Amino acid sequence: MNEKGDDQWFLIGRRDPQLPQMFVPVKNNSLVIRQGDMVAARCILKNDEDRVIKMGPTGEDEMCNFYMMYWTDGDRIMNDNTCFSPGAPVYHWSSEAGLNHIPK
Repeated sequence: MNEKGDDQWFLIGRRDPQLPQMFVPVKNNSLVIRQGDMVAARCILKNDEDRVIKMGPTGEDEMCNFYMMYWTDGDRIMNDNTCFSPGAPVYHWSSEAGLNHIPK
């Protein structure tokens, strides 16, 4: 967050969800995530069909996962050693995080 209270966003990674799942290098390998930072991921969906497509685990549903691997320095084990949310439609960025200036 800057001095005006605006969230600052940095691109960590980008990938076409139609491609096979794999790890790809981050865009900025000098990026450091610090205590109190939030890490967010999103999928942008385009529906060209004449039906509603819901999130779900089948071939008839939309499924989008974005995995990020990270590590921490130091010899103490983190209390919260996972980072996830239930995703749509249960969770939205506006639900509790209070994020602003979300990139388009």
